[in-house]
Amino acid sequence: MGRTRAHADYLIKPISPSELLEAILLALGQEPEQAPSSRVMDPPRQDRRRLGILVAQDNVVNQLLMRRLIEKIGDEVLVASDGREAVAMLADHPFDLVFMDVQMPHMDGLEATGEIRRHEASRALPGCPSSPSPRAP
Repeated sequence: MGRTRAHADYLIKPISPSELLEAILLALGQEPEQAPSSRVMDPPRQDRRRLGILVAQDNVVNQLLMRRLIEKIGDEVLVASDGREAVAMLADHPFDLVFMDVQMPHMDGLEATGEIRRHEASRALPGCPSSPSPRAP
């Protein structure tokens, strides 16, 4: 099999699988198929209430990613760096949704969630459905 043309293209890492496939197809002299691109997020809907969302996450990169994704869909976001901070923020502000990391310093996500549930129960606040109680024999 002979080459029909020389290639001087190069790829810079990191590379996505689709970019790699396209480069291989071009190197083989084939046209890449026009696959549908990944779904683009819809613009924020103006006819709905903005949600208040708390992100409890100790990783700065994940905090930034979550903040940008949530703001992009038009909702408000606050970030807590650990479980203790998340519990304190929830005591001061009613959030519609909480994204809780499990492994965080000072107070992990499971301990923080337990504290939040105890607080909700003591004040008769509506919370998320919890696990059903085991049935008595």
